[in-house]
Amino acid sequence: MLIGIFQVVLTLAGMLIPGLMVALNWHPVTSEEDERGPLNHVIVALVWGMGLVPVIAFAYVLFTGAPLTPGVIVVSGASVTLAALIIFVRRGARVPSHLRRGWRCALPVLLVALAIGLFAFVRYDTRMHFHDSCMFQVTGQVLQLEGESHDLLRSNEEDQRLGNIALMTTFVALHGSLGPRVIYGFLVFAMALGGFLAGARFLGRREWGWFVLAALPLNPYVMSLSITDENFITLGFSALLFALLRRRGMPWFTIGALCGLIWLSRHIMLLSAPAMIVVLWRYEGSRWRAFLRAFIPFNMVSLICHIHHCLAWGGLTNFENYRVSSLNPHRFIGEYPGMLQWPLYETVVRTPWNPFPTFLMWPVYLIDKLGVVLFAALLLGVFAAFRKRTEGLILLLWFAPTYLFLSLQEEWDVPNKMGIIIIIFVPIAIWMTAGIEAAVRSPRRWGLALLLLSAMSWGGVTAIREVNVPVDPRYHERHPGQRAEDAEYVRWERARITSVAPWPNYGRLADHLSFQPWRNLVDLGDELRNRAPRTSSPPYGWHVDERVDLDGSPVVVEVDLSHRLLDRESEWLRYVGPALDTPLQCVSQACPEGVGEVDTTGDGSPDVLEIDLTQPGPPLAITDIRVPDWADVPLNVLTSGGRAEVTGLTLIFGHWPDTAPAHDVFHHRYARFIGKITGPPPDAWATPGAIDRVTGRSSRLRLRIFPGPMTVAEAVNDFAQRVLVWHSFVERESDLSVRGPYIFRHN
Repeated sequence: MLIGIFQVVLTLAGMLIPGLMVALNWHPVTSEEDERGPLNHVIVALVWGMGLVPVIAFAYVLFTGAPLTPGVIVVSGASVTLAALIIFVRRGARVPSHLRRGWRCALPVLLVALAIGLFAFVRYDTRMHFHDSCMFQVTGQVLQLEGESHDLLRSNEEDQRLGNIALMTTFVALHGSLGPRVIYGFLVFAMALGGFLAGARFLGRREWGWFVLAALPLNPYVMSLSITDENFITLGFSALLFALLRRRGMPWFTIGALCGLIWLSRHIMLLSAPAMIVVLWRYEGSRWRAFLRAFIPFNMVSLICHIHHCLAWGGLTNFENYRVSSLNPHRFIGEYPGMLQWPLYETVVRTPWNPFPTFLMWPVYLIDKLGVVLFAALLLGVFAAFRKRTEGLILLLWFAPTYLFLSLQEEWDVPNKMGIIIIIFVPIAIWMTAGIEAAVRSPRRWGLALLLLSAMSWGGVTAIREVNVPVDPRYHERHPGQRAEDAEYVRWERARITSVAPWPNYGRLADHLSFQPWRNLVDLGDELRNRAPRTSSPPYGWHVDERVDLDGSPVVVEVDLSHRLLDRESEWLRYVGPALDTPLQCVSQACPEGVGEVDTTGDGSPDVLEIDLTQPGPPLAITDIRVPDWADVPLNVLTSGGRAEVTGLTLIFGHWPDTAPAHDVFHHRYARFIGKITGPPPDAWATPGAIDRVTGRSSRLRLRIFPGPMTVAEAVNDFAQRVLVWHSFVERESDLSVRGPYIFRHN
């Protein structure tokens, strides 16, 4: 294990060599007072070594069709190093003065940021990682893990932005199964280090840079994302960008290339371009020279995406998501591929199952996770930051256009979409800090304003609980057959996110899974032992060592599905006892092997359905269970296969398909996320004959299972893969404890 950690450290150091060589060629204005010393050069080194060299390596394989290998990455890094070395020598081999002093002040910042990054490295949650998620499917194609080549330049089945894939494939190629964890830790380190420099520069005081260093990566909104995705990548490199802005001698070539990388990761960040125009306009040097030095590398980096859009989607402005969105008429703008909100739509609407329209959900989610005081400080900081007019305007223009456009989006149904706001979280962290700094500096004026805004925020979020907005009628027109919205689920979510506190709500870190950062050391050890890139994933929410005990004595548990589980006050899962070596009873000739119906009332009707999951076998479908106290449509239960790694039940509402075409549609809707949650691989029930089926004449299920982990999942909206998940660990001679519901999160 120690050897594996040493290899990771050595590889990361090697990745930094090209960046350090590039940083040697940047000579800031020496007369400029810079108490941050060499940290800016460290930022430049990180941008090139961890970001731009991977893009160069990825561009090579994108155009050649070759797999991305460590050799390709080494050659790309060596090319950058050689080019930078030639420039360095031709300029007299002069080391920048900022690298010869200031390390004493810089070292504490680096060590604290590194400690935060190391915590994130351990905290990375493999329980949420799926090898077949959209990003990792394309990663596998680039690495050609299955030996098949893919023409990514002309196709992209998973709609992934190329910047994210360039970074992820590089880290996986170099670090194997540890790749997603390594890049996650690096991005948090980048947020901390970039946050310190951005906070110190935009607020004008080093001590408040320390506050942003912690506030940017460690707030509950950003921390709630415990895996690497495109939003996390965008935020990490945006923090590095802000660290380089607003100084007299900016490295414009690096800034332009970095903007290209950010745009490659999230195309919507193009809306933040006005902020960069202000940065350029207020630059004290030659603006035209600075523009050319930034614009040329921006286009060099983003060129691969322009070519990809033309070849794959048929035009420069045909972005990935637009091809999967149907055109809808809107006021003022005509047809648009998506569902926009009022005033572009006729009335204010919301996406089904969401308690509020998107433009209300953003501030409610912020106040829910940040707490009332920090949210009020955020609002106050928007005005306080204008003490330095240019800085305040840059922050506002980076944030507002993107935020406003996102707020107009409906069909905002996938749970991880609410995390997209972290792409513009740098201004939020600085504004929070600016608001607190203003209240500390002038308690009578700004402190009173902070108290007033806190009271107004608390009152506003309390009042919004009573807001009822109609469902967007376009949603079910585009996605027919979806489960009808249950008002109790909406009320539950509304109450959950409007129950706010004055302080940051770190309890929200357990929305998707229980928060177990140090327990993740088990998964880390497994990744260090098995370094090959993942080609399989554990069932959602379980560590690698949490599996049923196939050598243990079977036990019996009972699941009562007669009422809704979400707000159930009574016990719905109970431990019955050790399994007896008696055959299952069956009063119906339709019962397949391993299923029995037990009549405990004496009137001939089954009261309990017995299921044996201790024997090898395919998944079992218990269909058409009537639950009138829960829903007016039948309930179907799909079990995990016999002797599965984790015992699983998935609850699906609707009529079970009776024809092969209907089964194909049904399988397409549910197979992928069921495989992630409860274990059956998608092809395990690809055809009607591949799965055992029994009509459920009882809502009580008695399961004969092996001791160990058990998952119960309820499909709320299959198109959005919106699922509620409960976890329990079944042990002999003990009562069950049920954890959840968790909101299933995927990428």
